[in-house]
Amino acid sequence: GKDHLETLESQYILAQVFLQQERYKEAEQAHNQALRRRIKVLGSHHPHTFESMTGLAWALLYQKRYGPALDLSQKALVGREKLLGKDHPDYFRSVYLQARLYHLKKEYSQADPLYRKACSGLERVIGVEHAETKKAYADYQDMKEVQG
Repeated sequence: GKDHLETLESQYILAQVFLQQERYKEAEQAHNQALRRRIKVLGSHHPHTFESMTGLAWALLYQKRYGPALDLSQKALVGREKLLGKDHPDYFRSVYLQARLYHLKKEYSQADPLYRKACSGLERVIGVEHAETKKAYADYQDMKEVQG
């Protein structure tokens, strides 16, 4: 049924596929639906609910809707910190998303410490060779180059 855990996961995966296909409006709609269902079934403080918040924030980021994306990503960051702690990979993924959003808003003084925290944390918990760690470092370097 529509509230079964596997159905909820499938909705999230579909939304992520839309993101990868650069179908951002569809990704936003699918993530919104997945988030609403996950809140209803799992509650607002479940790791999968925070995962959906983050996915929706990315969909908004790619549409240059930084304000709403920042609000959602902040909720996910706070929730993940409380639920998972500051040494969990998802916590650092949320920190990275915040850094990326501030970077794109050209709020470099906000982005810089977040990038540093995300990069060092991701390196420590998933490794320096992991694609996500490399991407965080590359985005941080891009921001530094833009700043001069």
